[in-house]
Amino acid sequence: KTAKIVFLAMISRLLAKPVSLAIKSVSSAGKSFTVTRTSKFFPDDAIVTLSAMSEKALIRSGLDLRHKILLVSEAEGVSGGFLAYVIRLLLSEDRVEYGTLVEQQGDWKGQRFTVEGPTSFMTTTTMLKLHPENETRLLSITTDETPEQTARIMRTIAQGSGFEVDYSRWHTLHRYMELLDAKVDIPYAKNIADNIPPVATRLRRDITAILSLVRSHTLLHAGSREWDEDGRLIATLEDSKAVYDLTHQLFAEGVEQAIPEPVRRLVIAVQEINNDVQPPLYERKAATYDELTEVLGLHISNVSRNARAAIELGYVVDLRMNGGRECELYATPKLSDDRALLPSPEEVSRAWNEEQNRE
Repeated sequence: KTAKIVFLAMISRLLAKPVSLAIKSVSSAGKSFTVTRTSKFFPDDAIVTLSAMSEKALIRSGLDLRHKILLVSEAEGVSGGFLAYVIRLLLSEDRVEYGTLVEQQGDWKGQRFTVEGPTSFMTTTTMLKLHPENETRLLSITTDETPEQTARIMRTIAQGSGFEVDYSRWHTLHRYMELLDAKVDIPYAKNIADNIPPVATRLRRDITAILSLVRSHTLLHAGSREWDEDGRLIATLEDSKAVYDLTHQLFAEGVEQAIPEPVRRLVIAVQEINNDVQPPLYERKAATYDELTEVLGLHISNVSRNARAAIELGYVVDLRMNGGRECELYATPKLSDDRALLPSPEEVSRAWNEEQNRE
């Protein structure tokens, strides 16, 4: 699922509003591996890869980032205040202009540096949250950290892939999409927007990402999509369904209408150790990291990360709060079922059909 979202986001570089991603998890969970492998399906000149950069390196680099994918392997490498601001501006305004003074033959003269977008920015991180202003400009993805997934990965590595991928065919497909230079019309876009509960201001940006992913899926299937009289590809409900299946949980988590599955499992484990969520704290048994690692079958790093997320979201409290391995975790009554955010494909279809019938 993560690879598919990354793939669609990379295709979105061709659009007026590309999608940017932050892939989050503990170390060794496959964040960078997934992004790097997925990027092989795209031509080299579509991607700019950086491990880290100084505060003003991006401004002074002279890089052409128009409709490029900017990959930064670790978000910590671009976490500086000014650099984070530059990236934030690039993603919002699709352009950054920076004026400064430079010394030329003993004299100081003004010089202007410009970085052009639009750009699809992708990074990986072990942090729970990035800079708050950057966080709302990115779609956050958490990789599968379950023991079952770890077992599948180890088995796959042991067996070997057994085949070679012909990336040139995928590069040709991408060149085809690039040469189409197509605008994509989503005839039911208003029906999607009308059925999203306006529970958070960040949805004003999220709706753009949702529609861009639908447009990316339409471009990917351009050979089987129709064109309107204005030369635009027409998205089908199948495009919306594919994006819904991949992302509806992520968008709900982004505005805290849903809880990430690893965090939910931890909170349930804390509840079970506490015996009950109702009695006063002094009558309940505290959950510790050691107990949770045994119950969940996870390493202490996974447990610690998910516990910090649960505490930040208000599902768990730690009475010791010493930041170390020793803790006393108690579940709060806040845990509830996830709330739907994106309308289902059936809801979109029904609303669209009703609108057409009225017309």
